[in-house]
Amino acid sequence: MSDLGYCMAVFLTGVFVVAAAAKVRTPRATATTFRRLGVPAADATARAVPVVELVVATVLLAAPRAGAVAALVLLIAFTVVLARAVQRGVDVSCGCFGAASSDPVTRVTLLRNALLVAAAGCASLLASAPRVPSFAAVVLVSTTVMLGAIAVAAAEVRRTVGGIWTTDVPRPSGGERTAQ
Repeated sequence: MSDLGYCMAVFLTGVFVVAAAAKVRTPRATATTFRRLGVPAADATARAVPVVELVVATVLLAAPRAGAVAALVLLIAFTVVLARAVQRGVDVSCGCFGAASSDPVTRVTLLRNALLVAAAGCASLLASAPRVPSFAAVVLVSTTVMLGAIAVAAAEVRRTVGGIWTTDVPRPSGGERTAQ
């Protein structure tokens, strides 16, 4: 089980590195987003968050249990900020991945973060030390991540389109007859 936890920690490392890199590339946009989200000291926080994310990513690889706990705390804090924005109806991007994500914060964003919180929780419980994960652990974590991504994508389609498996069948107009 430890290799499963470490594999999840490696996945989270990738998430944190991508998020940090995106924020570093667009510091002004990140600060603006943080301000609109109501983050205190938005300019300083926009500079500090990517550094913290990179530190967490490093700790996830070197001391996976401690890194996963740090990731869990950070993800919960981020999720609280996003939940408040959804509750207030603020129309703003989450800034989670810098300017790369311009979609507004919605319940789908909260679903994505909940899945990341679950991943950090699993890693904090299962990971003990860095190790080469087994093939089975890689397959299981990869499959789980893909299923999570599909769930988030389906939720986003449902949010934007109004349904997933619905098809509007055109109705005949006026005097046309329909087969019974």
